[in-house]
Amino acid sequence: VGNVVVGAETVRHLAALSMHSKASFTQMKSLAQTVLRDLNIDFELRQCEDGAYIPGRAAEIVVAGEAVGTLGEFHPQVLENFELGHPGAGFEIELRSG
Repeated sequence: VGNVVVGAETVRHLAALSMHSKASFTQMKSLAQTVLRDLNIDFELRQCEDGAYIPGRAAEIVVAGEAVGTLGEFHPQVLENFELGHPGAGFEIELRSG
């Protein structure tokens, strides 16, 4: 959990990352669903295309009709760009009060 500057606004985000040979979309989906359910947040997941993730292995997290985050398996080019030596999957969710 940490603050992220978006334009002129600072918002709090929750993020998770898993890096190992079997890191997967399914692992991150399960983790994100567990966190959101434990926080009693009604949500849905929608397939999305996000360049950070492998096509077909990404979803946006939608709360009250608005996308508040994404999850998926990181694209090999992202792993290479950041010199990460293992497959990875992760999620990031904007936290809001109220």
